[in-house]
Amino acid sequence: MTVQLDAGVTDCYFENIHSNSTFYAEYQVTGGGGELDVDFYIISPGKTIIVSETRRSEGYHEMKATESGDYEFCFSNAFSKISSKTLYFYLNPTQDKSWNMKTTGLQDDDSNIEKIEDFLRTTSEHLQMVQKMLSASTAKEARHRNIAEGNNFRVQMWSLCECFVMISVAIVQVYFIRHLFNTSHSPKGNLRT
Repeated sequence: MTVQLDAGVTDCYFENIHSNSTFYAEYQVTGGGGELDVDFYIISPGKTIIVSETRRSEGYHEMKATESGDYEFCFSNAFSKISSKTLYFYLNPTQDKSWNMKTTGLQDDDSNIEKIEDFLRTTSEHLQMVQKMLSASTAKEARHRNIAEGNNFRVQMWSLCECFVMISVAIVQVYFIRHLFNTSHSPKGNLRT
């Protein structure tokens, strides 16, 4: 999810996570004024701060929930009084899903069912890993694009200023050279012949 984090603001997002479930949170500051950094906190349902990071531009945390309930994922731009930030974050609570199939009447094929369960579990883990890497790649691309567009704007403005200065200098030089060779001045007084 991509959100705008205004200057001086702290935004918190809640996710209900069951005990002993693995979850991960990833974030990146992809744009905004000033430094591309925010403060990040993970707060447990018991109001204990689990993770605390200050002035970071990106982060990734994978951990196991110790208690069930609503976990808070907070992003703070309180230290910035002027510039807002564009923030991408991804939260994924992976519940420990049971791949156990109903095996009533299939006792002869227990080994095949276990192989299928293992295959499905492995496939699920790999798909989650691909999804996580794809989202991280998308966020990094957005961040780099924003930096490149900002640099492009600065280069264009600098080039315009240089063009203006060059044209101004050329006009001033033409004026002074014309003034130097101006022969319209006649000597004062009459010459007698």
